[in-house]
Amino acid sequence: MGITGHNSNEKIVGETVLYTGITNVKVVAINPTKEEKEALGLSSQTDPTYISTMEDGTKKVRIDFYVEDAVKNMRSKIAFFLEDKSRTSRDGGKTEWINNFGRSAWSSNGSAPEYTWFDSTDAREAKVGEVALHYFLINWLNIKPGDEAKLEHLSALFTGNTSELRNLLVDFKDNEVRVLLTVREGRYQSIYTGYFDRATNEGFNYWVQHIKKQADSGYPIQDDYQASLEFQMYKPSAPEIEKIDSPEETGTGTDLF
Repeated sequence: MGITGHNSNEKIVGETVLYTGITNVKVVAINPTKEEKEALGLSSQTDPTYISTMEDGTKKVRIDFYVEDAVKNMRSKIAFFLEDKSRTSRDGGKTEWINNFGRSAWSSNGSAPEYTWFDSTDAREAKVGEVALHYFLINWLNIKPGDEAKLEHLSALFTGNTSELRNLLVDFKDNEVRVLLTVREGRYQSIYTGYFDRATNEGFNYWVQHIKKQADSGYPIQDDYQASLEFQMYKPSAPEIEKIDSPEETGTGTDLF
């Protein structure tokens, strides 16, 4: 027989499956090389570039955490961007500080903030992006409140040395972190980086409060999470198609019946 057909209910052509909602993921690589990416089954034409220099001469580094949920066959990446300069408010009047426990606070007088909840002992001005990175580490490494949570060699990141982070991956290779999966541009699996949670937590209240606060402040989540925290397959909405002239109007076309 010249034609080999299949039942229309049988899926014979693969397509990328995307997900949204909250799930736990495991870190499998941090700023991998070309060879390390290929070992993970990721294509890479050249060695990734993680270090760059901004127009004002400031060093900038991207820290990529490749994560996966092996059970759900989902893989994505969490990226943090750090700049080798202190983080200040938009008007320049305040500076963000970080302490040895990964907590941060803002100060407007050039010295460490003085709050009862903020231990300013050995606190220092935080680099741009540093607080977000430490917040992720606290949840991924399941660091107890009151335990130290700081990178000893933060400056090394701006030279491309990620050995401190890689050592953490070796020591805590089985740790997971709770994240919100999103979809970017309807085609790419992504992860919301504004909030993370410990893998052992099961509630959603803090997520809901955070998302509402961000929206009220004018910073809603940009990528699509289908307005739900439930883990589910992504179902893209049908795109709007511009009106196409009918054959009668264009003088072209084919009669089907």
